[in-house]
Amino acid sequence: MAAVRITSKDIVFWFRSPTAAEIRWGGAKHEPGEQDDGRKMHPRSSFKAFLEVVKARSIPWKDFEMDAIHSLQLILRNSSKDTAIIDLNSKAINTRLNDLKIEGMQELEAVTSEMVRLIETATVPILAVDVDGMVNGWNIKIADLTGLPVGEAIGKHLLTLVEDSSTDIVKKMLNLALQGEEEKNVQFEIKTHGSQMDSGPISLIVNACASRDLRENVVGVCFVAQDITAQKTVMDKFTRIEGDYKA
Repeated sequence: MAAVRITSKDIVFWFRSPTAAEIRWGGAKHEPGEQDDGRKMHPRSSFKAFLEVVKARSIPWKDFEMDAIHSLQLILRNSSKDTAIIDLNSKAINTRLNDLKIEGMQELEAVTSEMVRLIETATVPILAVDVDGMVNGWNIKIADLTGLPVGEAIGKHLLTLVEDSSTDIVKKMLNLALQGEEEKNVQFEIKTHGSQMDSGPISLIVNACASRDLRENVVGVCFVAQDITAQKTVMDKFTRIEGDYKA
């Protein structure tokens, strides 16, 4: 047997058969009754003595065989070192990727927080819905215009908040935006609540913006609006006066 250590945990063994297994009897086997004289060393008795000496022994390893074993040991050791280096590099890469992922998530959270702040404090009405049309964004400006607080608006379906005359328009706009088609300058009216109810519905000119996740899947719609209630009121009065004059 020969053995070499590759690492602290790995050893390679070589085995070869005993010498006796390779001995071939060359005596007079055709005379099975022949007996050796125990007082003299005859072929059979000498062979028996030889077996006792070489039992569990093999032919010695030759120099070229030992060189081959040593060469294989060096190759395996270097391979083991390369594997260890690869493992270390892999761990380092994975660690760096995780760090970048964390940094990316932190940056994304920071950007998201800033966007939320800008939307909430914007001087124009902004609202947002998820893929089911449920309100998940309602800034201060639209809350002031409609008289509906943020806490009460969140979770309501958008179509329940618009005037009946605008339901079809908003439904179409929402469906197109969820498919990635963003309509611009769409006019519809939204209901008022509480102290604003007596002033009538709010007229808005709205641009739709599809909200997407990191995989570019549409996950909601944001509506950025412009309040044109005052202009619409003036135009309606002008239209009525013009109609009365023509009549």
